[in-house]
Amino acid sequence: MRPDDLFRRSGALYPTARLTDACVLIVGLGALGSTIASSLARAGVRHFAVSEGDRIAPGNIVRHEARLPDVGRWKVEVIDELIATTNPWADVQQLPATRDRDFMTRLDALPVQPTLIVSVVAVDAVDAQLDALVRDVFPGVPVIHAWVMADAQVLRVFVFRAGQTACAMCLLEYDHDAREGRDASEYPLGPDTTTAPFFEGGCSSVTREGAGNAVALAAHIATEFTLDVLLERLDAKETHWLFAGNRIHDVAPGYLPGPLTGRRQHFGPHPRCAACTTAAATDGAPVERAESHAAMMARAGATP
Repeated sequence: MRPDDLFRRSGALYPTARLTDACVLIVGLGALGSTIASSLARAGVRHFAVSEGDRIAPGNIVRHEARLPDVGRWKVEVIDELIATTNPWADVQQLPATRDRDFMTRLDALPVQPTLIVSVVAVDAVDAQLDALVRDVFPGVPVIHAWVMADAQVLRVFVFRAGQTACAMCLLEYDHDAREGRDASEYPLGPDTTTAPFFEGGCSSVTREGAGNAVALAAHIATEFTLDVLLERLDAKETHWLFAGNRIHDVAPGYLPGPLTGRRQHFGPHPRCAACTTAAATDGAPVERAESHAAMMARAGATP
């Protein structure tokens, strides 16, 4: 068998030849990350680096690419094997979890440096660390952030390009502005954060309910966004997507986006983001945010 045999039905929408040189670093191999990895391998991406510190648990199976025989195995090993049996020409570099001080060293040692980073951990310290890493080391590498809320009925996915688009910390500022009623950018709020936090907890958190098709649908939408970035076909005005699932009004009554609808927008760096700017302001908010950002980065073992 040749690569042409495997990818014969990919079609013009997924030009495999343009994906063979790409290297995608996926941080987080849960419900979203495992499906994104599998889908990118099917699309023809040849180089992967995967980072995850957890093992497969029984509760993962209903929303993960893993199967019951994989319970107890490391997620990085399961995804490595899955990619290898899907696209035998692909190579995978396994990286332990990001929240330690050796992550940067291991990343620098990769035989193929990432051309795109996908963060699907929904943990603010990790998202902030990856954005800081790009600013300092890989300023030209885009970072895609994606997470689900409201029992996986809301997907938020956006691309961060250093100096051009909003980072993860910027979105916290946009979110804060919108909730305080002083936002002029039409930032799309997620569901009420008292029930669905902007950044959610780990896979064991009760706020991470939602299984099967809901998560799979979100993962495939995030994959399309990822492919658009890799293939450079994303409109400059569409760097931020919000998508509502078909049961959104069952879990978040009155939430504005209708079922199976999406919203595409663009957000630049927020003027008060402690990570993107050091400009002073009279309300003291940047100082407070800067201290919070520094604390998160310290916990992540990163140097802002």
